[in-house]
Amino acid sequence: VSQSRYGNLVFWGATNTSGRYGTLFSGSAAGTTGNLGKNYNSDTAISELYAGRYIGIVKLANNKWYCFGRNSTNDLAPCSTQIASRPNAGAWVQFHDSWSMVKVSTSEVNTAILREDGTLWVWGKNGFGQLGTVNTNTSTVPIKIGGSSQWTEVAVSLRSGYAVKSDGELWSWGNNTSGLLGIGNTTAGYYGLQKVDVSNIDSNY
Repeated sequence: VSQSRYGNLVFWGATNTSGRYGTLFSGSAAGTTGNLGKNYNSDTAISELYAGRYIGIVKLANNKWYCFGRNSTNDLAPCSTQIASRPNAGAWVQFHDSWSMVKVSTSEVNTAILREDGTLWVWGKNGFGQLGTVNTNTSTVPIKIGGSSQWTEVAVSLRSGYAVKSDGELWSWGNNTSGLLGIGNTTAGYYGLQKVDVSNIDSNY
């Protein structure tokens, strides 16, 4: 998925299985391209785009947030429970303004958002403990990560998540296989928030 200079979205790649491109239909041919913008409002420019395997999240120039994609119990969870009404697969659904989203990160199976109040929330599948709940229980509702309201950046992956606080501290959570969490060891397991010691990082990196 890519954004054109006109503020609409262009997609290409695999078939539109489960409405992952937000085109309101399924079965488009693999390798072809299409225009997503006209399916919502071609006159409203898209300012930010976040794409996962089965979910897309966009921010419009009017600061409204929308999601589209596969309508499973996990991928569009906030759109189908606390944040907005449950959509049909492929439909564009607006996040409620009350969530005051400022930043988003989405992976193959989970999503995280930062809110204006500085809090961090995650939801989705949790087979690798990537929600930071120290278990593998999937969540179809947003879960608050930690008690801080000072988060400024967030990035999530298939197995782990990372966030930065306003004081520059880096924190991680999830599965530590192969040392993914950067906590000085490779002990596998499901971890809650862990502070990453960056004091020994080579300044040349």
